[in-house]
Amino acid sequence: MELYSFIFGIFVELIILPATKPDIPGCHFLETVNISSWLRLQNGSYLYQDIEVPEYLTGQYDYITTELNYNETVKSHLRGCVCQLKPCIWICCRFKDWDEPNSKCTDGLMEELAKINPFLNVTLINGSVVETNLLKDFIVLRDRLRFNDLWGDEKYTLFANGSILLNSLNMFYFRGYDCLHPNQFTSGNTDSFVAAFHHELYNESSLSLKPGQKELYLHLKKLRNLHGKCFICYMTASFMHFFFPLLEEGPIHFQLCVLQGYTMIYFIIAKFSWLLALSHQLWRGFTSVNRVESEYSFGAYSTFAWGSAAILTGVPFLIDQIWDSDPNKVDWVSHIGWENCDYLVFGNGENDI
Repeated sequence: MELYSFIFGIFVELIILPATKPDIPGCHFLETVNISSWLRLQNGSYLYQDIEVPEYLTGQYDYITTELNYNETVKSHLRGCVCQLKPCIWICCRFKDWDEPNSKCTDGLMEELAKINPFLNVTLINGSVVETNLLKDFIVLRDRLRFNDLWGDEKYTLFANGSILLNSLNMFYFRGYDCLHPNQFTSGNTDSFVAAFHHELYNESSLSLKPGQKELYLHLKKLRNLHGKCFICYMTASFMHFFFPLLEEGPIHFQLCVLQGYTMIYFIIAKFSWLLALSHQLWRGFTSVNRVESEYSFGAYSTFAWGSAAILTGVPFLIDQIWDSDPNKVDWVSHIGWENCDYLVFGNGENDI
């Protein structure tokens, strides 16, 4: 039995393991793209966007990394070092437009770019600046936006190999960004890059406790007063706020994704509005001589909490409808459906880079 185990181990080591190629030597991860679903030729190379990627420029990866060195473990997949064969430009794809099963963007940007045929100024090795065609001289790659991406507007110098020099920082990067705002090319504004930088954010919550807490208060008759009603509404809004992110674990249609984002805004505002209402009710209870509450008190608190949440949700909704596609207003929109179905938590700008 031990002999068979030994022979099997030798078989795995000599046959199976060499077939799984490691990272591509001499190739940075940011120069690679996922080629698992692309056509493999008889000579072992892969055909990616009419570019033949030789076998020695392919390898298996079980992680992804970003410009800010954020690493994430993913399912092992085959990648090709295509950016050593032709310069690459990475353009962002909103979360709501990303087709996860096929790893492609469905926003129609490439069709729009084909109509206007945009050009970029590229600096050559000798220092001269020439106009290059974005679609013909570069491989245009799409990169899905992530949760809490950082945005920055930077003057840049673009080189022929796809690397850039950020003028304000006087720093040279192989890539210098994770992806570029998708609308700046169609708007014709290419003097500066409105770029996104992927960033990691952990969000921990005590979600499992909240349903039990609500059930407890619903079954306690002593808490079926104004204070108890306000507290139950606060817990309901809190539960809904923490529940909706769990829906993103599975596939979700982009229209439901956007609806989920605005619903989250509504409930987080309602959560804090009910907290204010609850605090006001407690303050009145401690300071008022007449502790008898008006029969309309709960209606007034409800109008304040749910109504203010509706108004403050409508404001970013209107702003998104007007400025969502304007790269110069990237700091003003909520980014719902961009990084994911959520809203952007923190502000962005040059200081965030």
